[in-house]
Amino acid sequence: MPEISVRHEHGRRFRAQAGSHQLVVDLPVESGGEDAGPSPIELFVAGLATGAAMEAGAYLQSRDLPLEGVSVACSYRLDPAESDRLQSVDLTVCVPYALDHQHRGAVAAAAGRCPARAALERPPLVGVMVAACQPGG
Repeated sequence: MPEISVRHEHGRRFRAQAGSHQLVVDLPVESGGEDAGPSPIELFVAGLATGAAMEAGAYLQSRDLPLEGVSVACSYRLDPAESDRLQSVDLTVCVPYALDHQHRGAVAAAAGRCPARAALERPPLVGVMVAACQPGG
């Protein structure tokens, strides 16, 4: 089973290790962090956007269409009543050349098949435990 480890660095900042990749996650200054990296919500939304980009890209490649210049613009809204709850996410796949109606629909459908989005539609079980651990262990 793949694993990701997360360790405290400083203040509200943590470092996540996923395989050979590391990234810093922090909170905005107004939330008590130092804004040294994306917040957990930003990281989550980035997962949706990059997953959509990769799936759209796979569709375009399968049709021998270029990936150069393809991007995903993403915006999201937090629930006004619960500022740490994600209310909505809007993704726009930007393709720097003309696509007919059929290809536009197929690209949108491919982007919608992103595994991160599927996890929202069929949420995984998430268990949380607390254990006494040695520092660094």
